[in-house]
Amino acid sequence: MHAADILVNMSNVYKAFGSNQVLKGLSLELYRGENLVVLGKSGSGKSVLIKCLVRLINHDSGNIAVLNNDVESLSERALDVLRTRIGFLFQGSALYDSMTVEENMGFAMNRLRKQVTGVALTKLIDEALENVGLKQTGKLMPSELSGGMKKRVALARTIIMKPEIMLYDEPTTGLDPITSREISKLIVDLQSQYHMSSIIITHDIPCAKITANRLMALVNGVNYATGSYDELRTHQDILVKSFFE
Repeated sequence: MHAADILVNMSNVYKAFGSNQVLKGLSLELYRGENLVVLGKSGSGKSVLIKCLVRLINHDSGNIAVLNNDVESLSERALDVLRTRIGFLFQGSALYDSMTVEENMGFAMNRLRKQVTGVALTKLIDEALENVGLKQTGKLMPSELSGGMKKRVALARTIIMKPEIMLYDEPTTGLDPITSREISKLIVDLQSQYHMSSIIITHDIPCAKITANRLMALVNGVNYATGSYDELRTHQDILVKSFFE
């Protein structure tokens, strides 16, 4: 694997909140074109990991490089530019309740890429909504959408920016099994269509099975085991096996 194919490199990363040490020397790599699933129990630091990646919170020590940028050394302006190359799907979808679906879709584009307006913007919105199976929902309000539809709109709002990396924070949380499977399959479809590399934070094993090219087990604040779904599922270590029980 060439260095140019490593899009994210976390090396020996530590993060504590007071006396609670969450990340304890975590290291991982995300390769170009892959879906890396990070498995972890509640409170294990999964969300902290991806927030450190985009410096929503600052890590205490260690090195984090994203798209060949040393995250810690970036100015606020340079960090904002980097974040435009990264998509982030939040647990709660984070749609604006007072905006229609298409207004939600256009919000980031209007702020970050002001040159895209009018017919061109409408075309991008329609394309993104169609790619998540919600072409006719542009005029609806978030309150009129189901949980699964909100996830799809949040995904569409992110992919309209054509991100190079996607970060999914518990993408199937709160969804029924059928909708969870649909969202998981959509993640795979978008990976193929947009050639994105993704880190998927989850404790949902069916989601991991569908989406992962590679899995990492986050245990006690470190990368405890890495491999394919079958390699981790048949792992002999009791801590790794516990994820699949």
